[in-house]
Amino acid sequence: MNNPTTYTKPNTLGDLLISTHLRINAKLEVSTEAIPLGTPLIVVSDDEGYTASVAPANEANGILLENCEETSKVGVLISGEIKASFYKDKPLSNELRTNLLKNQIVLY
Repeated sequence: MNNPTTYTKPNTLGDLLISTHLRINAKLEVSTEAIPLGTPLIVVSDDEGYTASVAPANEANGILLENCEETSKVGVLISGEIKASFYKDKPLSNELRTNLLKNQIVLY
């Protein structure tokens, strides 16, 4: 008898997002690995719009709102509410949660 094959549902925006107050499009550089939905980002403004990069361990001012496999313009949450349960497998540090709260991103 073969072992049954189990399938898991990929994360969707509905698994992460509760409410959006401010969302922007930012250019995200992808170097080697795809960047998954929900990744904390640092977003800066420049002459051509907004540029985002993956945040260091305890700093972030945005949350990636889509999976990104190549360099492109992506949706980034700047202000709103997200589900803390989305990060149950890899919880965010208290410092990062505090930093997100200071930047108007609330985890419920």
